[in-house]
Amino acid sequence: MNITGLTGVGDATEKSDHYVDLIRRAIQTPEDAASFWRQIRSGKIEGWEDGKALEYLILRAFQLEQADIVWPFTVYFAGGQLEQIDGIVHFDHYTLMVECKDTVEKVNVEPVAKLRHQLSRRPPGILGSVFSTSGFSDAAVLLTTWTSQNNILLWNGADIKNALLKGRMIDSFRDKYAYLLRTGVPDLTIRNGREPE
Repeated sequence: MNITGLTGVGDATEKSDHYVDLIRRAIQTPEDAASFWRQIRSGKIEGWEDGKALEYLILRAFQLEQADIVWPFTVYFAGGQLEQIDGIVHFDHYTLMVECKDTVEKVNVEPVAKLRHQLSRRPPGILGSVFSTSGFSDAAVLLTTWTSQNNILLWNGADIKNALLKGRMIDSFRDKYAYLLRTGVPDLTIRNGREPE
């Protein structure tokens, strides 16, 4: 079957261009990123659809550390929407697909399973990171830990906060990834530079 013309990546919408402009103006330094994080957590963020502020904050924080990023986009296949990607981050020899959840409840298995499926459609070597302001259910951690191709890192609110406050998204990723390689555990919570006991 010839699929030429059946696939594509959606162009940035007017709304996403607006968000990129907003986030670039709001966040110029790591200190700005930390302040924006506090606004998200306090619920005092205006002009953003639910969850979008976190997506753009995470990408912008990596960009401030010289990572190349791809802003959120949609992939189409056979005339329909196949998947919506919250963003992609490239630095050193790493490529991360990002999934963000700004919710009151802990993230359950669905976003992890969704990201796992998205990663499975791409070449080996791409990693996933799920960023959740409220953490993860035990089931989500188990799914991430006990599946073949353990390539998803979990970032809870404390991880995000600490990385943003210190301006060390990339170093925090490296710490989490090194821990995953050593232990097979995807949810190292980085606090004060120490691993959990």
